[in-house]
Amino acid sequence: AEANAAALARQAEDMLPDVERLSTLAHLCAEGPARREEFLRAYHELLCWEEHTFGWSDRGNIYKDESEGGAKQFWSEKKAHVDAVHLSAGKIEAAALETLCRHVSTRTPRSVAVWNPLSFKRSDIVRMPVPGSVSQPFRLVDVETGREIPSQIESRKDTPDRVAFLAVDVPALGYRTYAIEPGNPAKAATTTSVGDGGLENQFYKLAFEPKYGAVSSLFDKEVKHEYVDSKAAHGFNSVVYRLYKWRTDREVQLLAELPLDGVQISHGASGPVYSSIRVSGNIENIAWFEHEVILYSDLRRIDFHNRVKRSPMYAKESMLYSFPFAVPDSRQRQIEMPLTGGHDNTYRLDVPGAILRPDVDQIPGSGRDNYAVRHFVSVSRPDYGVLWSSADAPLVQLGGIHSDKFLPRLTMQHEDWLYKGWLYSLVMQNHLMTNTPWAQEGDYLFRYAVSTHGPEWTWNDAHHFGWGFMSPLRAFVVEGARQGEWPESSRGFVEIEQESVYLSGFKVAEDGDGVILRLHEGAQLETTATVRLLFPGRTPSAVIRCDGREQNGEAIKSTGGSFQISLKPFETATIRVRLG
Repeated sequence: AEANAAALARQAEDMLPDVERLSTLAHLCAEGPARREEFLRAYHELLCWEEHTFGWSDRGNIYKDESEGGAKQFWSEKKAHVDAVHLSAGKIEAAALETLCRHVSTRTPRSVAVWNPLSFKRSDIVRMPVPGSVSQPFRLVDVETGREIPSQIESRKDTPDRVAFLAVDVPALGYRTYAIEPGNPAKAATTTSVGDGGLENQFYKLAFEPKYGAVSSLFDKEVKHEYVDSKAAHGFNSVVYRLYKWRTDREVQLLAELPLDGVQISHGASGPVYSSIRVSGNIENIAWFEHEVILYSDLRRIDFHNRVKRSPMYAKESMLYSFPFAVPDSRQRQIEMPLTGGHDNTYRLDVPGAILRPDVDQIPGSGRDNYAVRHFVSVSRPDYGVLWSSADAPLVQLGGIHSDKFLPRLTMQHEDWLYKGWLYSLVMQNHLMTNTPWAQEGDYLFRYAVSTHGPEWTWNDAHHFGWGFMSPLRAFVVEGARQGEWPESSRGFVEIEQESVYLSGFKVAEDGDGVILRLHEGAQLETTATVRLLFPGRTPSAVIRCDGREQNGEAIKSTGGSFQISLKPFETATIRVRLG
């Protein structure tokens, strides 16, 4: 699909459930509307966009009218579905946050309530527009702790200024408040330095290759390991652009891989929250790019914001971003699995309902060229590893570029692809003769995150990393001091006492009888979780286990606002809760 529309759809797949959790909370605790029909329409629009057969056949020129053999009108109609999802979700989110914040107590003329739509406590970066009613400079103060919070202003051409800060320990499905006060922003206890051709903080030291601007070194100072494979075919966070020609009706042949020209490396942002390096250049007259590599002062994560501006190309092409990690398989030979014939490896992919082992967990003969990933890819061995996430582009290729190879197994190539820790993010391609555009032009943004680890890590760390990157904290400016019904400056509304269990869905029941919780076990463990519902003035009158269609099953004993639920590995349980 067209890359911007595909990115909107990918974002909506997390945005809709996030907003639904917040809206359901507003309905239960703050007298907000149920919005059942609004969410049904939004999910319907998303499904219409994602319907693979919804489209034309062999009419991929979206810039020409149907009368000229193109698909301009049809593409506009198709893209309208994903635009409608974002419009609806954005309106509901704004209304839900306003409703919720009416009940939050504040002490200063202006405050910020930061909301966490996920079911685990988290610390993450907040980016929000600078409030128009606030004079600069200003500072942020954590109301609960009284601690001044470092912040910095982000300015970019043709976009409103934003303020960025690290919100620490925002409760599960809850909020934390910050006072906006006049004065200079606080300084960070630790800083990120920008040097000649590099970045460094307390966790990482990065260097850049001057000719093409790729990251030449990503050194973890705690694990003491270099994570960039210097022997890889392509640079780290480098754009790879290829041209092809048709060889048969179904196959294409690589013609050329175009080089990067005019590469320049410059200092980007520099502040108490983060610093960055910017790499810009072009690919002939086809595309211009700017890559911003961001290192945070107090967050163990590296972000890559890759912008591309391009003109249309009607020849067969592909564009990818390369991430060759120096995480080779620690075994000297691959171990063939007896049931599937696949080969065990260091890759693990977050997919709906499970963590996939490529090759091993696949049906023999199923595709290995591209994998659609949800929140993270893990490339890990017993002593160290890396987590990678993509906010905008869902497809990855493992170990090399595999476009149009139609691999039955990765290991059937002449090289051992599964041995390498190389990832390629496929962001654009027009090789298919189906309902995909022939050419793409415009401005594009592809965002990635990377975090590394040593031997002490769990799948819960992976879920927190990936889910957190793709479900940002929400900020809402509260005008005026007020005494709300919730006096706490920091409060959560749901607690789950089993780290591997997540609230993947929280919604008003389809028949209006209570609310529905969908609880997912994400670490392949058989477990029992304790769920506490901390809704002010409301406790469960009945808790019932249902099937996925919300048909009632057995009753579950509840005490006060708590109940227990047993889950099998990777199981998702549907629970109906009636509240008194």
